[in-house]
This record gives sequence, C-alpha cells and structure tokens, in this order.
Amino acid sequence: MKKVSEKSKILTPPVSSEGIAGARGLSLPVEPTSIYDDGEDFFIPDENEEYPPSTNNIKYVIDLLVELGDGLDRKGDDESRRLASFADFLLVKIAEQKNKDYTKLFNSLIEKIADSDILDSNDLIIKLSKIYSRSIVFNVSSGKSIDESKRMAYMKVVKRADMYIGGDR
Repeated sequence: MKKVSEKSKILTPPVSSEGIAGARGLSLPVEPTSIYDDGEDFFIPDENEEYPPSTNNIKYVIDLLVELGDGLDRKGDDESRRLASFADFLLVKIAEQKNKDYTKLFNSLIEKIADSDILDSNDLIIKLSKIYSRSIVFNVSSGKSIDESKRMAYMKVVKRADMYIGGDR
C-alpha cells in the first residue's frame, strides 16, 4: 500500500515564468488573481469621515431626493421631468412609511389569519398576541418610545407568523 506524506497534501499556488502568483488568470481561493495586478488604486476613506453616509440615515436620503428633484425640475427636458416625478414619488412613499400605525397593521394581520384556513389559527392568534404585547412592554420598559416599540413588536410578530405559516420557502 502506497503511503502519502502530509507535505504532498498541501496546496501551493502555481508560479508563472515571471514569478508572479496567479498570473495565469486562474486562481485558488487564497491566491491573488490577475484582475488586481494592473496597479489599480483603491479609494480608502478616512476613518473619521463617514463616506458615503450611512444607509440607515433616512434624513440624508430625503435631502438627496429633494435636491435631485429640484435640480431635475430646473433642467426642463422631458426625461428630467420624469425623473423628478419619480424622486417626488419616492419622497411620498417615505412619508407614508413614516406614518404607519403598527397597531392597525397588527390587527389586520390577525384578521387575515382568522379568515384563512390555517390549522390551529386560534392558537396562533393567541401566541402572536402574547408576543406582540410582551414585546411592547419589554421595549418600553427598556427605554424605547412607544412607536418604536410597536414597530419592533410588529416586526417580531410578522417574522414569527411567517415561520409558523410559511416556514422556509
């Protein structure tokens, strides 16, 4: 029986005739590829400067859409007007998103579950109601606002209902 030494099991990146690893265009997962060998410079932002601004900063997005819409309105051609209308549409959708009443959304979810043909829908409604109520109480007692607590509780209930009803699709 032929024995294989441990040294022969170690993968090493092939070296081309120029001595550059990965220059043949194909690479192993740990090997640098030739795509980055062109001497391209990469932009590395300063650690103190937040660039681009955080995607969670909705105020930045709103300001950007307002400026974009105004600038496109001033331009005047048809395509610019269409794009400005789209920016205005997005601003309206953001405003609608901010004004959601999560209690009404929760009640609507419960009504949809009650009207559906889900097995043990009454048990599910009881479980979801307990989760919703407990989440609100917990979040408010931990210092969050009532609106934020309702939003978080609704999101948790939707996730749990999706797990119960649909599972992993």
